[in-house]
Amino acid sequence: MKSQDCYLYVLPLPSEDLLKIGISNDPLSRCRAFSSRYYDAFDLPRSLLVAFDSRAEAQRRETALHRQLRLLNAMQPVTVPTRAGGGTEWYRGAYATAVEEVQRDGRAGRVIHAPALDWWRARLQSERDMLYEWSSELLRGLALDALLPQQHQAIVDVLDGWAALDLEIDDVLPDELRVWYQAYRRGFRVAGPLGD
Repeated sequence: MKSQDCYLYVLPLPSEDLLKIGISNDPLSRCRAFSSRYYDAFDLPRSLLVAFDSRAEAQRRETALHRQLRLLNAMQPVTVPTRAGGGTEWYRGAYATAVEEVQRDGRAGRVIHAPALDWWRARLQSERDMLYEWSSELLRGLALDALLPQQHQAIVDVLDGWAALDLEIDDVLPDELRVWYQAYRRGFRVAGPLGD
């Protein structure tokens, strides 16, 4: 995962035959633009990524794929905020074709992640060192029980991403947050990591 890479991404939804195709230098940040609970909104174990050396190369490939799939174009789901953009890049019934095209890119020498779950784990893991600072800053001068419900939810959304990708974070959270989140997970969440 080189920092200068630009990725073509294929993000299927978990509950229907609908997917999003686009490009991004940072697919994780792009996913977060669609949903703070990107790990629930998209079927990351079935997602696909192709690395390109430049944005221009990725854009050419994206355009070719959009043209190929134009007859399968679908409406953007109502659960995706329009401010995230990419409203014309959704396709119904296109997953098998997307897999074939990504495999073709791999045979042509491109680095592919198909499926891309390990890439998502590695990318999120690259933020691990910042997690303590982020959570400490969030709690500076505040107690967890003094936060508004939407603030609690924002914290849960971030931390649940680590749990969904089966990544341990207990050792990098401030003690107060670690204890609170463990109690939250025991009380409200029993689902395991993605791919289980």
